[in-house]
Amino acid sequence: MFQPSLSDLGQRLVDTTFVVVDLETTGGSPERDRITEIGAVKVRQGELLGELSTLVDPGVSVPRAITALTGISNASVNGRPPVSAVLPSFVEFARGCTLVAHNARFDVGFLNAALERLDYPRLDHPVVCTAQLARRVVGDETRNHKLSSLAVHFRSSTVPVHRALADARATVDVLHGLLERAGSYGVVTLDDLIEFSKVRNMPVFTSRRKMADDLPDTPGVYRFVSASGEVLYVGKATDLRARVRQYFGTDRRRRIAELVKEAKRVDHTVTPTAVEAEVREAREIRQHRPRFNKRGKRVRTPVWVKVTREAYPRLSIVRSPGSDGAVVLGPLPSRRVADLVVAAIHDAIPIRRCTTKMVADTRFAACALAEMGRCVAPCIGRVDVEGYAEVTSAAEQVLSGDVEPALRVLRDRMSARAEQSRYEEAADYRDRMDAIVSWVTRTRRDQALRAAGTLAVSRPARTPSRREVLVARAGWLVGTVVVAPEDVDRAVAELAARPSPNEVPPPEEVAIIGSWVHGPDARLEHSDAPYGWPVASGATLEAEAVALAARRRRAGRPEAALADKRRTRTSTATAAPTG
Repeated sequence: MFQPSLSDLGQRLVDTTFVVVDLETTGGSPERDRITEIGAVKVRQGELLGELSTLVDPGVSVPRAITALTGISNASVNGRPPVSAVLPSFVEFARGCTLVAHNARFDVGFLNAALERLDYPRLDHPVVCTAQLARRVVGDETRNHKLSSLAVHFRSSTVPVHRALADARATVDVLHGLLERAGSYGVVTLDDLIEFSKVRNMPVFTSRRKMADDLPDTPGVYRFVSASGEVLYVGKATDLRARVRQYFGTDRRRRIAELVKEAKRVDHTVTPTAVEAEVREAREIRQHRPRFNKRGKRVRTPVWVKVTREAYPRLSIVRSPGSDGAVVLGPLPSRRVADLVVAAIHDAIPIRRCTTKMVADTRFAACALAEMGRCVAPCIGRVDVEGYAEVTSAAEQVLSGDVEPALRVLRDRMSARAEQSRYEEAADYRDRMDAIVSWVTRTRRDQALRAAGTLAVSRPARTPSRREVLVARAGWLVGTVVVAPEDVDRAVAELAARPSPNEVPPPEEVAIIGSWVHGPDARLEHSDAPYGWPVASGATLEAEAVALAARRRRAGRPEAALADKRRTRTSTATAAPTG
């Protein structure tokens, strides 16, 4: 389970728009030399929002050494716009965004020097340097922290060639790789990222590093414990020693420093598998509510999306599913997720949105949605109870798992907005598609898991010729073990003999188990009841297509290059285990 930032403040990285910029210049001095090319790429949540690229007439001669390095010559820049014409476009392009550059001091220094010569104010944007961040995150995994080395390390789809746009695109790939790595340190806000990049070594980290020396290199749960015995922080790891050492290595954020200073020891529990460590971590966070764990400190009240029971039903977000037999979707983790699901259904199905109580003969003035054809308008008698039942049935089918009709509408609207360059609206439709596919699929999967009784599933272990075996009961993890293939049946019997709680399992634990059970090469070994989950065919593949499209936009890979990969995945995908 991903551990969010220990900081409670700051703009989340998922809400941050980055403008990645790269310059080519006539030399290395912002005062003496000039800009010859600007390349910038705007991204948010891995999605490409726009690009800016232009050669610039520097007003001075381009040295031969620079031409040899970049291919930019005097002839290349002759007749190109001067920097006075280019900078206003760049400033507008980057307005309200966080700037990113590799060796940011160089690029931002040249930009500010050019702005000052034109009597413009200096850039006041937050700045992230990927070179500085790489020194913290990558360390000695690469020979050096040059853009070319990091592009290879993170398998960038663009090769940096000392040209501004190509290097900016490569830096985007490096940035995304670094952000993914930084996430393992709990970096989820922009403040986290900037602080994480800049802070220096502290003596307390070196003196406390020995606390990790005796930890095993196996999966498990670790706890930072104070002198009084208070559990300060709980985490999970696939390699306990390596994970805990990270707290005394490159992680230098203020809250981490406070944690390390206050901790007197690190306790641990070894688990047979990483999935059991993840479940135990979630349980212990609920039990101890550690001060330094953000996740789990505040108990979120789950919500459900429900089709109301009335003459003309509507969608309602409720805190309890009730027992009136209505079709519901949930539990969902937050009102925000529920709002996205409801918005997706409203986009696709003309079910009424007003909250006025209505009986069969209720009549009142039509709203704007009725005039736009977005509601079948029972309020003005446009449809009777029997006709409206078809609309209700369509919404219930989506909540029950048949998401394809809604997806078709959302997909068409997303594509239309993108073709019109209305990217923010297209992104809204994408988010709704993702929400409805992800949460309809997940909730139906989790319901099937709870209804299966005792369920045993095995998957290949990391160790060759071994299998991980997991046994769950009514959504609770009973236990896991790693055994030889011929010992799977015995392991299932031994694990199934263990007791489990009789209460309703927490949604987080069910989700962890469900994700593992439907992982690669999973094999159903036992199920008390027939096991399957009623999501219409194509929903899971649609979710994969959405994720693949997002990755394509993030990496800049051409659609054609991914077509074969998508076909291969589709043809080799294994069906969910069924009983």
